[in-house]
Amino acid sequence: MSSCCVLGCENWRNNTCDSKLKFYRIPADTPSQKTRRQLWLNAIRRSNWTETIVNNAHVCSAHFISGEASLDAESPDFVPSVFPHKQQNSIPSEKMERPARKKKKEHRKMLQKSTNKEITKEDILELRLIAPDAVVLTSIEKSDTDTASECDKVEDPPEPPEPPTAAHDPALEQQRTAADLKESCKKAFQKSRRNIHTEQCGPSMANETLKKKEDKVLVPKSSFKDIITGKNINYQDLKMQHSVLYQAYTKLLAEAQQLRTDNEKLRNSLQSDFSKLSYRFLKWDAKQIRFLTGLPSVAFDWLLSRIEYNVIRVHPEFKAEDHLLIVLMKLKMGLCDDDLGYRFRMSGEIITAICQTWIPTLAVLLSPLIEWQSDDVIHKSKPDIFKTKFRKCCCFLDCVEFAVATPKGATKHVKYFVSTTPAGAISFLAPGFNRSVSEQQALKMSGFFELFKTPSQILASRTFAIKEELAKIRVTLHTPARGFTADSAVWSHVNVVLGWWKDFGIFQTAVPASYEEMMNDVVMACAALTNLKMSLVPNVVKNQKRKRKRKDAV
Repeated sequence: MSSCCVLGCENWRNNTCDSKLKFYRIPADTPSQKTRRQLWLNAIRRSNWTETIVNNAHVCSAHFISGEASLDAESPDFVPSVFPHKQQNSIPSEKMERPARKKKKEHRKMLQKSTNKEITKEDILELRLIAPDAVVLTSIEKSDTDTASECDKVEDPPEPPEPPTAAHDPALEQQRTAADLKESCKKAFQKSRRNIHTEQCGPSMANETLKKKEDKVLVPKSSFKDIITGKNINYQDLKMQHSVLYQAYTKLLAEAQQLRTDNEKLRNSLQSDFSKLSYRFLKWDAKQIRFLTGLPSVAFDWLLSRIEYNVIRVHPEFKAEDHLLIVLMKLKMGLCDDDLGYRFRMSGEIITAICQTWIPTLAVLLSPLIEWQSDDVIHKSKPDIFKTKFRKCCCFLDCVEFAVATPKGATKHVKYFVSTTPAGAISFLAPGFNRSVSEQQALKMSGFFELFKTPSQILASRTFAIKEELAKIRVTLHTPARGFTADSAVWSHVNVVLGWWKDFGIFQTAVPASYEEMMNDVVMACAALTNLKMSLVPNVVKNQKRKRKRKDAV
């Protein structure tokens, strides 16, 4: 429901019986309507108006002389002028007749000049703007042709006079429509303005100046009805509209082309990102993370928070989580550096540099996870299967040999002594020794015998030649006998953790020669990562509860 915003006017759309009453919005704040909008606001004279109120305000047709708003700048109804508080100085009908009388007067002058052959280019342009629909004589059209020819600087030879015919009757020529004159005047005006301005300022500056002038000219828009009927058309307004629309169209084309280019770049980058392996696309897949690294997602995030600020990134385009993913995949899956480079879209040399930088740091940060536990901690975490025959057992000792490739192409073996607790954690790891070093000497150099403070038991999968050294510190060594079945659960239990450690892919074949100098760091990192896995104790407890339930059921 719309109401008139003029003070003292009570017209609104639903309470009036006058079906001819119309309501007009205040012109919008656009470059072509800005001047007209200000004229309307000055005529209405309302104070304390916000932009929202102005945009929603309406003015009824009762405040226009003809009862309808006009888009003609010379019309009195271009701006509302009939207000209750304003006294009219003249009769409204006279105001409406003034523009028509002015046009007739100017048209009469142009006709007089045309009969005396004194018409000029400026007169044609003035006639085009003042009386576009007037009937003109042939002399005006001839003068326009002469003007256009002067602008184009083309001299045509004189044509021989033609005999008078009915087609060239002056009376018929005077009845020609204004369409031909408008078109010729338009061409002459454009050529003359272009030539004159080009002579003064040059071609490039002339085009820029004309463009600025066209942008600043504010011409009222012709109504849609006039464009359809072909009457009262303001060609200057149409020209301005075409120029503005063409500029907007050109700008939109440029923006669309830029968007297409950006879209293509994003598509190519997205395809390249999906074609290479990255933690960005794996972090939501916990199963895949466990398969590639051997760690659950929670352990991966914790490890990343510990190491990302303690080591540099070798490849600046890859984040810290991608560096850690490469290192863990190298250790867990045992892939060669070229294979990892193909998966991550980089060279094998960069993969080697990443591993050589991150693995030593990883070993230092995770070395506290391999710690010899006290007797109380071992006893509290010991599964029930150890509390009968092996209640004094504190660890399970084993010796593992790994093959390492040398730069000369040969292969050497390095042995490591490792012990695990009954609960399933690696508690001791000695540095690597050559095969020539005896077991007694290796364990003595590693400080293994100094860890025992009280009488204890040690389980081993084979017999070690260290019984005399263990007897001195009151420690007994137990090995499984042939056909031993009563305590098979104990041996299978302690072998699980060592199986996790031995199953790292990097140990399945000879360790590359580029990792020979950091072999101890590789073994330490794999042992510490083994302790980050789920403990064996919960699984043992579950199995014991299931057995008890079965016995109770029987």
